[in-house]
Amino acid sequence: MGSYLYFFRSVACLLSGSASFLIRDPKLFFRNVVLRLKTGLLNRVLPAKLVRLAERVSVAEANKSADPMVEAATELGITSSPLVSNDGVSGEKLKIAFLLNNSLPFTRSGYTVRTQQILSNLARMGVEVFAFTRLGYPAVVGKLTVHEAEEVNGVSYQKLMPRFLPFGHTARFEKEIELLKKQCLKNSVHVIHTTSGYRNAVVASHVAAEIGVPWLYEVRGEPYNTWLSKVPESLQSKARESRHYRVLLDLEVQAMRAASAVICLSDVSKRRIVKLGIDDSKIFNLPNCSSVDVSADSRERPRAVSLFNQSERRPTVVGTVTSIVDYEGLDTLVEAAKYVDDSIHFLIVGSGDSEESLKHKVDESGLEKRFHFAGRKPEDEILEWYKRLDVFVVPRKDRDVCRNVTPIKPMNAMALGIPVVASDLPALREVTGGFACYCDPENPLALAESINRVLEAPDKFTAPQEWVEARTWPSNCVRLEEFYRSLLT
Repeated sequence: MGSYLYFFRSVACLLSGSASFLIRDPKLFFRNVVLRLKTGLLNRVLPAKLVRLAERVSVAEANKSADPMVEAATELGITSSPLVSNDGVSGEKLKIAFLLNNSLPFTRSGYTVRTQQILSNLARMGVEVFAFTRLGYPAVVGKLTVHEAEEVNGVSYQKLMPRFLPFGHTARFEKEIELLKKQCLKNSVHVIHTTSGYRNAVVASHVAAEIGVPWLYEVRGEPYNTWLSKVPESLQSKARESRHYRVLLDLEVQAMRAASAVICLSDVSKRRIVKLGIDDSKIFNLPNCSSVDVSADSRERPRAVSLFNQSERRPTVVGTVTSIVDYEGLDTLVEAAKYVDDSIHFLIVGSGDSEESLKHKVDESGLEKRFHFAGRKPEDEILEWYKRLDVFVVPRKDRDVCRNVTPIKPMNAMALGIPVVASDLPALREVTGGFACYCDPENPLALAESINRVLEAPDKFTAPQEWVEARTWPSNCVRLEEFYRSLLT
């Protein structure tokens, strides 16, 4: 397909998707537009009453019913993984199809970094991987493209891009099932591997049932709690009791029960999944690892020079590389800056929904000369930005999604020999191995005290090299290939 033709197809998907959303649910369309403006450059001029109205719409609608996509998913159902016998696969090259929410280069997050590491390492081992992003992506998130596939460091991400997005979610599910099935048959895949949430489970399960292969459900997050985290705190209790929240949770449980196996990211996550009624024997723990090549003596490399144009003396730099969203707790870091020495600078690398409001808070606090926002950086530059930091902070708030989901970013810092300060939450304790300096979440003074403790004795909070070397993506993926084959015997 020519690049111009594919570009027009991408535009058609964007326009048809927006139009159908407006016609189908004008209230939620209004809500999404206002909240998107709230997180952008117009944040400071939007009327507060308009923002509060948009926030209430989300919870009010959630109390009435689940949204149309959830209703369509419930109607179609999530199909149990077929019982298959593939005795002949033992000597063959494995062929694995991945159905993904998003991918590099359009989206940079812990999700896409983990995906890239899994796919690239499996490919190096000789596993044939086929990566497909969800229907209409990246056009559905406002990013147009001219290519049918995007290659990122040897990994090809193929798009499921129709001529236009069908009207109605049931029709969209059916179109995505059709396109993915075609690709899986074409490539004779042995296993379909998808990730949370439920919409991927609907598509993957139906394709797997139709072509007779097992499918895996990788629980990378908790969509119901992620949705809850975006609701204002004053409305969260009401939102937790909403039909939308309950149905989201039920669909995730259905997906885990129906899949051939469930992959989780941590022991914390595994315990939570078992508590939801999922058999322990079908859960495989594939934890996050550092993206750093630890064999390359990363810690011995000199730290990058200052980015603050201070040639005489490099200032102490505290910061993070992250998506700038509310639950990351960066507003707590701004408050904590008031309780540390004025010579300390703060670096935030990344972007996200809360970026403009965070910058506004920095300005209001009179800290604009000490806070530096670098924005989103490309994959091949990101480790150099880590190396500008003397202390890496993960000040996540005490939310369900933060207690249970392990991020990759502190592991990269630890692999580079950068000490970590983190909120004292179960998922963060596990992913940092107990080597970080922990503090009470959402407590600026406690965060400041922890930063000062690390600066006074950084070696005390630096992870041992042997601990880092034991947690690598190559070793992870050797285990994953073995797990795939266990499903096919």
